[in-house]
Amino acid sequence: MKTVVARVTLSLAVLQALGLVPIIRRLRGSDSSVRFNARHDRLNAVGSLLIFGGLMLAPRSPT
Repeated sequence: MKTVVARVTLSLAVLQALGLVPIIRRLRGSDSSVRFNARHDRLNAVGSLLIFGGLMLAPRSPT
């Protein structure tokens, strides 16, 4: 059961990391409102990655 949870969490973290690519591309744009929204999206994505990392490091019950 632990390996299933770890695999699901790892796959979600990989998908979230791949989602950073279009955000970084939008940060390089010339429109300031697009860059502003991309900054918020980047903050959201990095926060989610930190949560996934915490889930991977959290101790689990031995069951």
